[in-house]
Amino acid sequence: MLVQGNALVSRLTAQIEDSLPELTGVRALAESVGMSERTLSRHVHKATGHSTRQLIQRVQLNKARALLESGQYSVEEIATRVGYRDPTALRRLMRRLLDVTPRQLRLG
Repeated sequence: MLVQGNALVSRLTAQIEDSLPELTGVRALAESVGMSERTLSRHVHKATGHSTRQLIQRVQLNKARALLESGQYSVEEIATRVGYRDPTALRRLMRRLLDVTPRQLRLG
């Protein structure tokens, strides 16, 4: 089944969210939509300006952000819930992509 543009990104985003904390790899995502990894990468990049791996990271980050803003979990618990073994990696990703720390998001 060939899905294009925003519909493809929406489908992938939902699939990634549903798989957390286990991470769906690029190969599995490509297979789920009946494309090669390269074709999927081209479609995702055209629709978002990002790679498929970056899409996965952004889904993880959005989920982490929502959990932080809820105030219910520690950064360590959130990292585990979104598929990071190391909370430091999540902190670095937040700093790099959002230019904020987990504490800044929590205080929001």
